[in-house]
Amino acid sequence: MQHLTTYLNVSRWYSLGWDTRGPALILRIQSEFARRVKKIPDDSHFVLGLKEHFGLGGFSGDLRGQFGFEGVFTREDPDNGFICFKVPFPVLNKEGGRCKYCGDGTDTEVCDCTACMGTGKKWSMDHHHAHAIVASLHAFLECMGSASIETHDPNPQLMEVFTSLGDGCYDLRGTFSKPLRGYLGTLSTGTRIACVEQAMIRSYSQLFGSLRPYASDHFRASVDHPEGWLNISCPGLDSSRISPFRDSFESSVAQAGEYAFVSDGVNTPCHQLVLLSALGALQDFADPLWREATRNPMEREEVM
Repeated sequence: MQHLTTYLNVSRWYSLGWDTRGPALILRIQSEFARRVKKIPDDSHFVLGLKEHFGLGGFSGDLRGQFGFEGVFTREDPDNGFICFKVPFPVLNKEGGRCKYCGDGTDTEVCDCTACMGTGKKWSMDHHHAHAIVASLHAFLECMGSASIETHDPNPQLMEVFTSLGDGCYDLRGTFSKPLRGYLGTLSTGTRIACVEQAMIRSYSQLFGSLRPYASDHFRASVDHPEGWLNISCPGLDSSRISPFRDSFESSVAQAGEYAFVSDGVNTPCHQLVLLSALGALQDFADPLWREATRNPMEREEVM
């Protein structure tokens, strides 16, 4: 398996997706890859380190069976040659009495209290469940990216994603492939990708129990350069966002290739999950569209 950060095109070995009904993140692994990749031992230093740091329970590291910490991945039926897992997003913000800052949901006469999201009630995040999910995703994505097994799937890998875990730092990084960047480059500058924004709104509302105190326009996925520069953002302590790594993007424009993206302001596991839902929705959105958009003009003329 050749990594996207070095090569322009590789056959698909996994993809992210988004299920609005869950809501849930979808993980699809090419079955040939899953059969050959090594199981992550539950006593490995990697797994034991995550267990100790976040106080997590049991782990299964077999892509052909179950995967993840504490059963947060749900095995689904195979889909067109891919093994599938679903990661349901629960409500992690729990009600617990009255807000100690306001009592009635207001900060001033015109502003909601940001501590209780204008509800007048005290809320507390279930960080344990959130950490079980992001740690499982971290293990999954590390497993996907570190293996060197070639597949023969006819579709390209549209994106590669990695996550980081730590106190107050839950960054994402990765690469948008040449076909995906090529498709994004066909969209007009300023285009907002509604399904990606809706995925973030849906996941944020679920995880935090409410969209308040934010409005839907605080969630953005916009193409801000004629060559496919994509910015994705959601509310955070400041703003949690994904944007291109500038040097990589400029190189990708010159070489008509892929580019790397990085995150900023991702301070909680829940905000990482919101941005991952955006990437899953982006993959679902682009998958049926990139091929025609990035076809060589000579090939289009031959078809016509």
